[in-house]
Amino acid sequence: MTKQNESSKGDKSRNVFANHSAGDTAIHKKEDNEDTPHSKGGLTNFGRFLLFLGFPFVMGMFGFYAAYLSSLYNPERQMNFDNDFILPFLLTLAMVLVIGFQTGGFTGKKAKPIVSWPKVRRKKKVIYKTVIVDDEDFDQKED
Repeated sequence: MTKQNESSKGDKSRNVFANHSAGDTAIHKKEDNEDTPHSKGGLTNFGRFLLFLGFPFVMGMFGFYAAYLSSLYNPERQMNFDNDFILPFLLTLAMVLVIGFQTGGFTGKKAKPIVSWPKVRRKKKVIYKTVIVDDEDFDQKED
């Protein structure tokens, strides 16, 4: 056999292994664009409408209904639209906006912090001590 035939056999076995390993998930390399936030596509327009207006509206209605029920049992309590509907609506809208910013428009699986804090570097403190062993005191104690 010539050297060229031996190298072609080696190339063939490498190609077989490369084809096999390409399909193996344990060896499969992670592609760069798999976990990017924009690869998922995000929400549809209807989903955004429900999330940013529908969900806060429902929470505002829950607050308004709770105020109505409390006014039935306590006639002295006056229903107030600002406190009973607008406040829960705005709080829920603020919560949805914050979560939206953290997840990159609801496209990421893991929430990213709004403010990235600097990492703390721990410094090892090295202490040099000189230990003096007095052999004379030790010898006298044994006697």
